[in-house]
Amino acid sequence: MVLRREAQPQAESYKRLAALTLASLLLCLSFVMSFFTSFPVALATVLYGRVKGYTAAFIAWIASFVISFFILNDPTMFATYTASIVVTLICSELVLRNVSPIKGIVIGGGTIVALMAGFTFSALNSVDMGAKEFLVKEIQDKKGQFEESLKGRMGESNDEAFQVLALLEKPEVLATMIIEEAPGYVFMGAFLIIWANLFLLLKSKRTMLGARLPYTDYDLLLFKNPDHLIWAVIVALALAVFGDEINPSAAAVGMTALKVLGVFYFFQGFGLYLSFLNYLRIGGFLRTILIILTVLMAAQVLALFGLFDMFVNFRKFMKRKDQGE
Repeated sequence: MVLRREAQPQAESYKRLAALTLASLLLCLSFVMSFFTSFPVALATVLYGRVKGYTAAFIAWIASFVISFFILNDPTMFATYTASIVVTLICSELVLRNVSPIKGIVIGGGTIVALMAGFTFSALNSVDMGAKEFLVKEIQDKKGQFEESLKGRMGESNDEAFQVLALLEKPEVLATMIIEEAPGYVFMGAFLIIWANLFLLLKSKRTMLGARLPYTDYDLLLFKNPDHLIWAVIVALALAVFGDEINPSAAAVGMTALKVLGVFYFFQGFGLYLSFLNYLRIGGFLRTILIILTVLMAAQVLALFGLFDMFVNFRKFMKRKDQGE
């Protein structure tokens, strides 16, 4: 199903399509906002259909190649945009096919993780090396670059830079840490990026097209994890704390599971936070600033609120009817 206004002039639609394509490229160029690179072209797909939307994504992808290799002489932008194409396809299809948002996040995030795992396996297989062996070699080969970059960031309060600098002298220990911690961050990043872009896409569909069925951004804001998920949290926490006594890798598995579960409790906590802002009637620019600061500085607190919501039901203390964002 294509969601678009039939009365919209053709010339105007092409202008907006071009603007959305340009916006996607500009977001990709921005390190801070590159998280949302997929949103403009995904929105174009929802508004104007798969042919126009995916054509715009392809044009932007070619443009990112030209900018990366002929202007910036750095492949980072092209690599970022290539990854964003996958997110664009996932989010656009979830909305166009009317897939349940939470189900879509699980499917989309799982798809990204599977693709990354497949790519990593293929890369390691092509060089005929194990993951730890490959990382140790990379750390040793690029040790000088890492040290130079870290020394530029070192200061009295930058303890992380000092710790990483010390670990560079022990490449095997650092490689082991990366292998143990990377999967958790990959899962978190995959689910978060799908959630953020899908949320914006569903909100845009509702506000721009007036399309409220079958799913909108409200379905993400009012999301609540099933109560029995708490048992998975308990098991993961037990592994993270006592896993070393069972198996050297058990603690790492527990921490990875906690990170993945924490993402979904963050979704619930974020919805509660927006409901709380609605309850206080806080809107406009102040609301935006509060949301950004809270997400950047207190994401773990939101996840904890999402977890304890199972026992407390915080929304019962918000007397006004929640209207969403």
